[in-house]
Amino acid sequence: MELLVEQSRIVDQLQKEVSELRDETARRKIGLEKAGSIAEASLRLTKVFEEAEEASKIYMENIEARSAEQDKINAARDEESRKKAEQLIMVTAKKCRDMEAATAQKCRQLLEQAKKRAEGQG
Repeated sequence: MELLVEQSRIVDQLQKEVSELRDETARRKIGLEKAGSIAEASLRLTKVFEEAEEASKIYMENIEARSAEQDKINAARDEESRKKAEQLIMVTAKKCRDMEAATAQKCRQLLEQAKKRAEGQG
C-alpha cells in the first residue's frame, strides 16, 4: 500500500511538473511568436523605409531633371529677350537719328527762310 501511495505521490508530482513544463513551453512559444512577429514587423518597416528612400531619390532626380529643363527654357527665353531688346534699341536709335536729321533739315530750312526775310527787309 505504501508503495502505491508513493507511486501516486510521484505521479502527482510528475503531472505537476508536466503541467509546469507545458505552461513554460507555451510561454516560450508565445515569446518566440512575438519575437517572430517583431522581426517580421522590423523587416517590413525596413522595407517600407527602403521603398520610401528610393521614392524620394526618384523624386529628387525628377526635380533635378525638370530644373535642368527649366534652366534651358529660361536661358533660351533670356537669349530671345536680349535679341529683341537689341533689335528695339537699334530701331529706336535709327528713329532718333532720322528724327535728328529731319529736325536739323527743318532748322536749316527755317534758318534759310529767316535769312531771306531778313535780307528782304533790310
